[in-house]
Amino acid sequence: MQIFVYEITIIPVLSFSFMQLSQFLAQLLGVVYVVVGLGILLEKKHYQAVVNDFIKSPGLMYYDGVLVLLFGFLITSFHNFWGQNWQVIITVIGWLALVKGVVMLVMPGYTIAMAKKWSKHIEWAASACLGLGVVLSYFGFLA
Repeated sequence: MQIFVYEITIIPVLSFSFMQLSQFLAQLLGVVYVVVGLGILLEKKHYQAVVNDFIKSPGLMYYDGVLVLLFGFLITSFHNFWGQNWQVIITVIGWLALVKGVVMLVMPGYTIAMAKKWSKHIEWAASACLGLGVVLSYFGFLA
């Protein structure tokens, strides 16, 4: 059994062990995913309107793509762990975000088509989001 001990210094005064970073990211992502998943399930029409506004706004799509790309880049830069435990979930989320950000910026037409397709199955996306949020919250707050 290998034990990895990393220390990551983001700002000279602020440093985390790798496990602390994993727990922090699990807490952050877990809470966001739970809240968004519940929001979509409870206010489906509102979130479908959000998706429709997103589809109609190239500027919003551009800025969202930049933010998703930055988010993915930050996670893959500071948390690129491919082990056999729960921490790999965060790494996979980071890589998926990085790819999604690139696709949003390079292929906006494809992004619009996928948004239209997924908006028809928004309950499934919300359920997956909620489930992932519960799992991450468990590992971030309780494990």
